[in-house]
Amino acid sequence: MVSKLNSVESRARHHVFFYFDYQGKRYLAPKISHSWRGDLDSPQVAWLRRPLLLSSGEFEDLISYPLSGTEFFAIWTERKWLS
Repeated sequence: MVSKLNSVESRARHHVFFYFDYQGKRYLAPKISHSWRGDLDSPQVAWLRRPLLLSSGEFEDLISYPLSGTEFFAIWTERKWLS
């Protein structure tokens, strides 16, 4: 996911923040806790997908690669009303 969105990582206190740039503006992508270990559970997945405006299935596709970065930005801009 990080490479698809060309995200920038920022490690702050208790969380790792990710940012991505779109049309010259920086947007906050999901943040994760330093304490998260192992497989993600449903609440953690929901926490990560919400800022990206993706459904559970779309988020899984983003992570497992059927959804490209270009397809993500098309969905995201439509839902964020940026198009």
